[in-house]
Amino acid sequence: QVGNPGTSVTTSNFEVETYRPQATLTITIAQGTEYDGKAALKPGDNGTLRVVFSDPEPLTVSNFHFDNITVTEFVNVSTMTSLDNITWEGIFTPVDNSTGNFTGSQSQSNSYSSNVKFSMDDDSFRDHKGNPGDDADSPSFVVDTKPPYVTKVTLNDGLLDLDDTLDGSAPFTNRCIPVHSNIKVTFDYIMQASSIIANGVNRTDCVGTIQVSSDNFSSCVEMPNDHANPTASANNTTFELDPVDNLSYDATYQIRVENGGDGVKDALGNAMTSQFNHSGGFRTSAFPSSSPTSGVFVAVGEYGTTFRSIDNGTSWDNGTCLFLNNTLRGVGFGNNTFLAAGDSGKIIRSTDNASSWSISASTSQYLDAFTFGSNTFNAVGTSGYTFNSFDNGSTWNSRRTPSSGSPYNYYRNIGAVSFGNNTFVAVGQSGKIVRSTDNGTSWSNVTSGYSPYPYGNNNLKGVSFGNNTFVAVGISGEIIRSTDYGSSWDNVTSTSPSRDLQGVSFGNNTFVAVGESGRIQRSTDNGTSWSNMTSNVLNDFREVTFGNNTFVAVGLEGRIVRSTDNGTSWNSVTSGTSNELYGVIFGE
Repeated sequence: QVGNPGTSVTTSNFEVETYRPQATLTITIAQGTEYDGKAALKPGDNGTLRVVFSDPEPLTVSNFHFDNITVTEFVNVSTMTSLDNITWEGIFTPVDNSTGNFTGSQSQSNSYSSNVKFSMDDDSFRDHKGNPGDDADSPSFVVDTKPPYVTKVTLNDGLLDLDDTLDGSAPFTNRCIPVHSNIKVTFDYIMQASSIIANGVNRTDCVGTIQVSSDNFSSCVEMPNDHANPTASANNTTFELDPVDNLSYDATYQIRVENGGDGVKDALGNAMTSQFNHSGGFRTSAFPSSSPTSGVFVAVGEYGTTFRSIDNGTSWDNGTCLFLNNTLRGVGFGNNTFLAAGDSGKIIRSTDNASSWSISASTSQYLDAFTFGSNTFNAVGTSGYTFNSFDNGSTWNSRRTPSSGSPYNYYRNIGAVSFGNNTFVAVGQSGKIVRSTDNGTSWSNVTSGYSPYPYGNNNLKGVSFGNNTFVAVGISGEIIRSTDYGSSWDNVTSTSPSRDLQGVSFGNNTFVAVGESGRIQRSTDNGTSWSNMTSNVLNDFREVTFGNNTFVAVGLEGRIVRSTDNGTSWNSVTSGTSNELYGVIFGE
């Protein structure tokens, strides 16, 4: 320790490098397929994945391996190769998802909407100094190798859609289709709109990729020029066809969608594998025949269909309709005008003996029945609402019957109405009875439809007038009668207390009531006593009417029976429908 000074020492040079290496991922599709600005793959396409490393200068990464890349489930990638360990390339091809077995993250929907891409995680590669690389992604792209197919055919009557989801339920079968209906075809996924082509105007040869025909495609329905490419909606999955003119009356139409190279294609150009033919098709409304010179019976029912007989109910025209799915529950006649309404609250009107119909009005209530008297129509329906018209159904006034007693103030449904001796009488839920002596402008309770129930609490379903007597019928065979214009009522002993009665009518000094399981009863003493008649029908009857010395009753499964001997004997007739009929009326 003598204090000698030390000499300076310098290490050799060394480098400090903390820059994280970068990877740039790019893709190119050899066929140039694109969707919405993105690269895309369809069957037969292939793409190149290129990975370039930098630091930020070009950087050699010799330990890079294909497993360093996270590969989307939609593609297969060949082994990555490189000539300089800076740029690596591999070929990728789409996985066949045409079987439709892919779900979840590998579903067709996710292929379009998710970020389908290649990616590299943090530290999935390192430079030669051992610095971990940053994460990196390729641009997103689309894969779709599944051929498109039709999922639904829809008819639209201007008010609502009626769908056939092709599940075998065949909702168009046994249904009257309005001739003004439009037709929609829906595919499983996004379509190439330019491939969806219908016939243009003045083209009746079948040249489009979607065709509509009533003669097995010997000719096809014309479409306006602006609908030669049908209107697209729902992200180019649904296409609507609007014929130049209405469809033809009383015709069965089929829909065909073409496949193959000249057929419809999805967004990436995939063609359908087989031609689509809409099995069964649909049948349009019968042609409105000329007005008869004598009286006419009119029946209404399920799906808004009307039927007409001009030979006292012996035979019936095929059904006509304005709606696809608005069941008609009641029909009335007066002053050479027929009116009908039902579930939709829409009232339809005919002034040519039910040859043709038009919409008269729309209400917010279901309507069940009509009657006519003193130059006034009255309609009744749900929640105590009634509507009256003084101009043969052209315009309507909304009314409401009194509520049903404190403290609940129930507005009972009204199901039937009749007219006699300048008095309208309506009956309904829980024994509710109301009457009006001012043509339905105001109503007063005879019974409130709430306790106490002077004539029982069964729902009353029908009411009729004859020989200065009102007769009402209802559930559990209930029959009541009034001889003082509906002010008070007497209970009558039913011959079928276990069977519901749905309707009642009067003619030739005879009341006839109809109901459950083909039940028919008649009275020839103004409703005081009743006898059971044989109908040989097991279906429920819904309504009965009288005209031209003939009673006609209608009911479930299109059942119609008639009697020409004042209800003593009955014969079944063919209605032309298996759908339910709810109302029937006779018009002079």
